[in-house]
Amino acid sequence: MIRCFESCDRFREAEVEGFKLLEKLHGGKRKGKTILPEIGKSDDDDFSELVVEIAFSLVKCATSMAPDKDDDYFRRVLCLIDEVKPWLR
Repeated sequence: MIRCFESCDRFREAEVEGFKLLEKLHGGKRKGKTILPEIGKSDDDDFSELVVEIAFSLVKCATSMAPDKDDDYFRRVLCLIDEVKPWLR
């Protein structure tokens, strides 16, 4: 669904869906302000790829909507980028 929204330039909807999906993948148990699930949660390569793809889509949404967003939003996306780094290995 996220990709469909992106292809129609509906970045706000894609962003909402992306964060909702990450919340579901996280299992509702968040430690602190983390957005992504724990990296050891699954050894499944498809799961890891899904998490990285969602994070990439959220970064793309952030850059596409840059004039419409505030500093708190960009801080959240920057935290997401930091969290996704271990998933890239």
